[in-house]
Amino acid sequence: MIVCSCNVLSDKDVTAAIAAGARRPSAVYAHRKCQADCGKCTRQICRLLKESGVEGVTGCPPDPDGPETCAPAACAPPSPVAPLP
Repeated sequence: MIVCSCNVLSDKDVTAAIAAGARRPSAVYAHRKCQADCGKCTRQICRLLKESGVEGVTGCPPDPDGPETCAPAACAPPSPVAPLP
């Protein structure tokens, strides 16, 4: 199943990153040598991290049904690059 359509990351890619030691969404992207684009996949990546039993998961957006788990800056996708003049 595709988790991130911007970077074409599958659930298998996320699982491989977790097996390699990823503990936060940014580490999953780094494992695939990409970065968050729109950020919509972050919740799904966090869900997969937590479901895999990973301890110390960080960098996840707030759970609408639970306490905030990261600082707002850590949850936001990177800001777009300014166009050249």
